[in-house]
Amino acid sequence: MKRTESSLSASAALLALGFTLFCAASASAAAAAQPRGDGDTGAPATTQPVRKRNGTEKQAENVQRYMARIFDPKKYEHACNATNPAEFKAWQTSARAALNELLRIPTIRADAGGFQPRAVMQPAIDDLGAFTRQEGRLETEPDVAIHFWILQPKGKGPFPVALVSNGHGPSRGAAGIYASEESKQHTLAEDRDVGVQAATRGFIAIVPSTRGIGQDPEAFALLDLDGRNGGKDCVAHNWHAIAAGRTMMGERVWDIMKFIDWALALPESDRKTVFMTGNSGGGMLTTYAAAIDERISIASPSSSFDDFFAPAGNLTHCQCNHFPGMVRFGQFWDFAGLIAPRPLLTVTGIKDPAHPVAEIRHAAGEMKRIYTAAGVPDHYEHAFGPAGHRFYKDLMWEFVSKTLGRDLR
Repeated sequence: MKRTESSLSASAALLALGFTLFCAASASAAAAAQPRGDGDTGAPATTQPVRKRNGTEKQAENVQRYMARIFDPKKYEHACNATNPAEFKAWQTSARAALNELLRIPTIRADAGGFQPRAVMQPAIDDLGAFTRQEGRLETEPDVAIHFWILQPKGKGPFPVALVSNGHGPSRGAAGIYASEESKQHTLAEDRDVGVQAATRGFIAIVPSTRGIGQDPEAFALLDLDGRNGGKDCVAHNWHAIAAGRTMMGERVWDIMKFIDWALALPESDRKTVFMTGNSGGGMLTTYAAAIDERISIASPSSSFDDFFAPAGNLTHCQCNHFPGMVRFGQFWDFAGLIAPRPLLTVTGIKDPAHPVAEIRHAAGEMKRIYTAAGVPDHYEHAFGPAGHRFYKDLMWEFVSKTLGRDLR
C-alpha cells in the first residue's frame, strides 16, 4: 500500500522521538562519568574527577542478576580459547573479520564512496632543531578533515612512523605545543609530549586529533548541543554514529588507517615499522586500531587495558569507546589478542583509580595466555608505572628499544 506524506512524517517523528528518548536514557550515566580530562595538553584536569570504584555502591540485586545474565561469559562468541599457534591463527582470522563488522568499518567504507583521502598542510614549518613540526588536516572521508601535527626528523630517512592518539583532552601537548608554562610543566611531568619524544628518537611522529573529542578544539566532533548526554560530546557523537549504522570507534580506527596510508606514502618513511601509542581513550583506540590494521608493528596502549567490567558490574570505560555487540564478542583481552604475534606493551599506573591493580593483573594474565597460544609469549608485557593515569615514557621506550634492537631510552 502506498504510504501518504502524512504517514511518512508521523513515522519520522516517532523515529526522532525514539532516538531522543534513547539518548536521554544514557544522560544520567554520562553525567556521573564525566571525562577526567586526561590532560593531553598538559593542562590540569578541569572536569569532574573519575569516581573511585572501590566504594560500597552496588546495583539492586535484581539488576545484578540481569547484568550477570546478559553479560554471561558463556555467551561470548569470539573468546580466544586457542592453545597452540594453529588454533590461534584460525581464531584470529574469524575474530578479526567479526570485529571489522562490529566496528561497522565496511559501512564507513561504503559511505566514503571511493573517496580518496587528501592532506592539506599549513605553510608554516617550525624548525625545532633535530626535527620540524607542521600542522595539517587529513580528509579521511567526505566532509571529515582530521587535524594533525607531523613531527619529522631532518634527513632523507627512512624513518619509522609513530602514531600518537589522544583521549579526552586536546592533542597539542603531545606535539610540544602548550597553552601556558603551567601546561608545559604538567605535560613534561607526566611524559605526555610523546610526539616530541618519538621525533627526537628518529620517528616520523603523527599526532592526530581523535575524532569526537569535544574537549579538543582541533577535533572533528559532533557536539552535545542540548546536553542530553551530560555535556559529553564524545557520547553524543557515538550515539549519532550508531543511529546511522556506524560506530565512533570504527570511525576512529578508519581515521588511523587513512593516516597510515598517508604516512607510508611519504618518501622518508620506513614502511616496516609503525609504532602506535595513546593514553586513556587514546589507548583504547590504539588497541582496536592495532587489532584491525596489521601494518601497526608495535603497540603500547597506556592507562586503558583492563577488564571490561568494574567490580560492581558496570562497564569500565567511557561510553564513547563502546559499540553494539562489544561484550557479546568477548572480553577486552580477546580484542587485544588480535594484535599477536606483533609486540604489545600495556602500561598502567599502580595508583590509577580507574584501573585497580587486581583487575589489571588478571587481564594481563589472560593476555599472556593468548600470546602463549600464538607461540610468542615474550612479545607481550605489562608494566606498572609508579603513579596514576598518565604516560610512562621510560617503560614504553625500553620496550620499543628491545623490540627494534636499538637503544631509544
